[in-house]
Amino acid sequence: YLTVTGTTATLTGLEPMTNYRAWVQKLCTGDSSMFSDGVTFGTTMCDVYQSYFSYDSTWSASTSTYAPMGYSFYNYGFVQTLVDSAQLAGLAGNITAMAFNSVDGTQGSYYTNMDVYLANVPESNLTSWITPDATHQFVQVTHNADLTYTDGGWHLFGLDTSFAWDGHSNLLVTVNRGHGSYASGASFNVHNTSNTRTLYVYQDGSAYSFSNINNYSPYSASYVGDFQFISCGAATTCPAPVVTSVTQDYHSATVVWAGEGTDYEVNIKETLTLDWPATDIAVAGNTYTFSGLAPATSYTVRVRQNCTADSLGYSEWVYAAVVTDSLPCFAPTGLAASNITNATASMSWTPQGSESLWDIHVWFAGGLDSIYRVNTNPATVSGFIAGITYNAAIRAICGIDELEGDWSDTIQFTTATCPDVTGLAASNVTFNSVTLNWNTDAMAQSWIVEYGYHGFTQGAGTTVTVSTNTYVVYDLLDEMAYDFYVKAVCGTDWNSENWASVTATTAEIPAGTYTVTVNVNNPAWGSVTGAGT
Repeated sequence: YLTVTGTTATLTGLEPMTNYRAWVQKLCTGDSSMFSDGVTFGTTMCDVYQSYFSYDSTWSASTSTYAPMGYSFYNYGFVQTLVDSAQLAGLAGNITAMAFNSVDGTQGSYYTNMDVYLANVPESNLTSWITPDATHQFVQVTHNADLTYTDGGWHLFGLDTSFAWDGHSNLLVTVNRGHGSYASGASFNVHNTSNTRTLYVYQDGSAYSFSNINNYSPYSASYVGDFQFISCGAATTCPAPVVTSVTQDYHSATVVWAGEGTDYEVNIKETLTLDWPATDIAVAGNTYTFSGLAPATSYTVRVRQNCTADSLGYSEWVYAAVVTDSLPCFAPTGLAASNITNATASMSWTPQGSESLWDIHVWFAGGLDSIYRVNTNPATVSGFIAGITYNAAIRAICGIDELEGDWSDTIQFTTATCPDVTGLAASNVTFNSVTLNWNTDAMAQSWIVEYGYHGFTQGAGTTVTVSTNTYVVYDLLDEMAYDFYVKAVCGTDWNSENWASVTATTAEIPAGTYTVTVNVNNPAWGSVTGAGT
């Protein structure tokens, strides 16, 4: 709405080459009239314009069915044209409109769904497809445009988005014809060149994508399609800012610009993404940080000044490229040891990235100092000694280059020991047997019992392994002192450190009791001992 006194109003901030309709109502004290029927009008391209051609007038001319707008016999066509920077010398302001030159009106109705992209590029010879990246910033200047025509000659169309030529680069014009139907090919005027300035490809299958056109082998041509590039001169209303720097880390980018005002709008998109986010971000000042970005990704940033408070509208967008850093190799957190035995421990942790390889460092003063590379979480590490307190830390191994990250905080864990046997006692002593009992322990899987005459040298006695904490020793001699030793077995090669011991003396053989010893080699022979009356 615009409120005025009198009968004349000047509308500002309108788009060029655009149709508008306006209505008027009278404002009275406490009331207002109905709106008028309205009037329709269209804006011109610009008050004063400049035109620049893609070719030099001294070049020889010919025709082509492929350039500049794409062959129409097939459903879909894709053309890239390289324009020498010399043809744009003197261009002031942004390119706001373009024109192409057809031979006649043949098949002009097959040029709908036309996407046009412009880019400042360093290449001087178009030997292969150029696709968007940090060096090649594509700007989509039309989207699904209707560029049909009914006669030969120049055909002018306004751009949805104006384009800023940087004043020195060559200009890449990319045209994607996505009509989806075919007829006999149209002819366009071109001018011949001494090197490759045009690439084209066509197919019936599906529409092309400007970001993965490298999947298609192009046809090349030594001519440039006839284009005109229209500029309305330098902006005299809302001046565009100048981007002075773009810095980044792995998840953010900060853009800084210089300008004449205080209010701006910014936006960011992945370079290979076609559309910008729908909502531009309002900024008061000359810097803004975009967060939540993906690591190792190419982005395009744009900035414009907001002069609407002065009824001057918006400036043209200015663009800058940035590639975020690769994701750092973060140290894992929460390292913990569990299921600890005398020789092994299960290590678990919380990764801070997408890595799947880690180094676990385990050490203690004067002993083990080893790094274990593992690819599971948790992971079991081994080679330890019972009863030792170890230090441990972990680092991530990131990416295909196996970048080694920082070490995590250090933890400590102590390997388990096999408890010594306690409560060993001898009971139920007879003239030829002794019952041994001792306390159980949850870590003990079995026990080793060794016995012999009192004072025997350990290792020379009789040894037996038992699975309960009660064992009866038979076939002892009467009235004889015996030493008994017991040690716990907690696992393979893992016994208690010390033996428990007890001494017991067998009883005298009671009167009338005999002991029969059988010769196992000849049962008919044996001996009898005992006491009787």
